[in-house]
Amino acid sequence: MQLKTKFGLGLVALGIAVAWNIWTRTRNLVPVDLPVSRAAGQSVTSNFTLNFDGLYLIHIEAQPTVPPDQLHCLLGVDADPVECGSTQPVLGANWVLSNAGQEIRRGSSKEPHSAA
Repeated sequence: MQLKTKFGLGLVALGIAVAWNIWTRTRNLVPVDLPVSRAAGQSVTSNFTLNFDGLYLIHIEAQPTVPPDQLHCLLGVDADPVECGSTQPVLGANWVLSNAGQEIRRGSSKEPHSAA
């Protein structure tokens, strides 16, 4: 390959890298990061803006003070009905997506779901 071709490809790669870096800095990939109360019946509400068309997930972190299988049952995460038996999830999440006060979609952790 000639030196001019290598230099040209290097400039194109540099331009793509700079453009990607600038674009990703403008995306809000984690719109909400809030601690939640462990008290029963408490809720957390927060308005936020999404500017990235993609899959958003509700992510819950818990300290591993109970065995993982039991924790999955208590959190309702991929809980196997055979293993969980009568153990009901102690955590629930409801969400509403709205734009300019108009409800667009809503959902709940009680609804059956699957990852994309």
